[in-house]
Amino acid sequence: RPQLGLEIIRTAREGIAIQMVIDRSSSMLQPMTLNGDESNRLQVVKEVFREFVVGGRGGLEGRSNDMIGLTSFAGFVEENAPLTLDHDTLVNFAQTIRPASRVEDGTMIGDALYFSTLRLISVDELLKQAEEKNNTYKVKSKIIILLTDGQQTPGGQHPLEAAEFARSNGIKVYTVAITSDSKYVKRDSLLGQFFSFQGRELDTTLLEQIAESTGGMFAKASSGEMLLKIYNQIDQMEKSQFEEKFTTFKEQFPMFIFLALIFLMGEIVLRQTLFRKIP
Repeated sequence: RPQLGLEIIRTAREGIAIQMVIDRSSSMLQPMTLNGDESNRLQVVKEVFREFVVGGRGGLEGRSNDMIGLTSFAGFVEENAPLTLDHDTLVNFAQTIRPASRVEDGTMIGDALYFSTLRLISVDELLKQAEEKNNTYKVKSKIIILLTDGQQTPGGQHPLEAAEFARSNGIKVYTVAITSDSKYVKRDSLLGQFFSFQGRELDTTLLEQIAESTGGMFAKASSGEMLLKIYNQIDQMEKSQFEEKFTTFKEQFPMFIFLALIFLMGEIVLRQTLFRKIP
């Protein structure tokens, strides 16, 4: 029974529902480095997000089993991608996130956290519908990973109330504060380049309280390398259980049957002609 293995198919059976929440306020345009290359914070966050989802640098293996959704926020919240197992499409959507313009700027952490919690709650209904179609995928746990370099803008949902809403629905929140390497940042002016004082350091108390109250983790990242390490920690703490692997095969026996029939017909023809026995 000759066969040809065509491809290995991986079917996730149990994973984690992860809602990524990325700050896209104008302050995310400040410089940040990754592997020696300088870019802005938002671009580095998107690059490291790609490594976290599909695997690559920093020892990250990817989250192939997990349903991942993507939300960004500034003065308002935007859903960039619903929870999905199609991670290639997901990282492409992440690349479309742009810094907020002046009219939409802000840091509505509470609204973003509340909206993301609602998205994770809705996954139960989605899986119930999928189960009716014989899809046996199960969610082991639900988490939110929130990255921001700012503090809550006045108004909107209070972050601690949103955190309590997440906790009461069994959702852990991991918070990451994007900070600067230095208290000084380079700026441009009509007189040329100069260094100016950036201001007081980011107060991370609120982010720490959000993580602690939901059973998650708080961390700081001032570079892409530090962010990779944080994602590695989350990888170790939030492991998917397993995935089913199998190979599809294509049967090759028809070719051999066809050849056998040709030889058989040839033998019959030759017996009746060239090798015919004369009485």
